Amino acid sequence: MLPTGVVGLLVAATLAAAMSSIDSVATAGASLFCLDIYRPFIKPEATEQQLVHVGRIVIAAMAILTVIWLPIITVLSDQVFVYIQSVQAYLSPPIFVAYFAGILWPRANERGAMSCLG
Repeated sequence: MLPTGVVGLLVAATLAAAMSSIDSVATAGASLFCLDIYRPFIKPEATEQQLVHVGRIVIAAMAILTVIWLPIITVLSDQVFVYIQSVQAYLSPPIFVAYFAGILWPRANERGAMSCLG
């Protein structure tokens, strides 16, 4: 239905959006690990260069785990979208409660939020 050039442009835009999403997840995962786990608990004196190196290792490990997890997804659900929605259905309610209780209830504290999420 679309001219050849427009189809190519739409495919390029779709691929760019997918690559951007994957890059965002990888960067966020590596940053969370390096700044919230590695530096405070494993090596407090880590330099920025060491954190970058560990972040790259974490991204590679996440990619390998993703590839290993793919056959399990196909066993659990016929469609990836249905699988993602079912995982989100388990994760969203506790996050919602912890977030809004923290905003609306002055007595909410960190221990209660972690209990709700755990």
